Amino acid sequence: MSPENDISSFSQEMIRNMSNLVRFAHSEFNRASDVLIKGTMTLPQFFVLKTLDSGKSLKMKDIARNLHISLPAVTGFTNKLVKMNMLKRTYDKKDRRVIHMVLTDLGKKTLASIEESRKKFIEKIFGRLSNEERATYLKIMHKVTRDLYSEDVKK
Repeated sequence: MSPENDISSFSQEMIRNMSNLVRFAHSEFNRASDVLIKGTMTLPQFFVLKTLDSGKSLKMKDIARNLHISLPAVTGFTNKLVKMNMLKRTYDKKDRRVIHMVLTDLGKKTLASIEESRKKFIEKIFGRLSNEERATYLKIMHKVTRDLYSEDVKK
C-alpha cells in the first residue's frame, strides 16, 4: 500500500467494517426492547437524555452547548421528550423565563434500559477479544475522541 493510499484504504475498510457492525447491531437490538431501534425515540433525543443523566437540571442553552446544536433544535427535542414523560420543565425561581430540564423517573428508567442493552451488545462483541486487545481498542478510542474535540479537528 502506498503512503498516499494509506488513509484512503483505511477509510474504505472502516466503512465496510462499520456497516457490518451496524447491520449486526440492528439485528441484535431488534430482538431487544430498545426504544431507539423500535423508533419510539430518536438518537438526538437519546443524547438529550444522556446529557441530563448527571441528575441535575440544565438550562436549555446548556443542553444546546453540550450537544453542539442550536437552541431551536434542543427545544424541539425536549418538547417531544416532555410529551413522552421523559423530561419535565422547571422554572427558575428568580427568572421564570429561564427553563431548566430534568429527567423524570420514566426518563431515567428508559435511559438505563438503553444503556443496559448497549452494554450487553458491547460485551457480546468485545468479549471475544483478549484483555490486551480491549485495552488497545479503548486507548485508540480515547485518542480519537480527544482529537475530535481538539482545535485542530474543528478547523
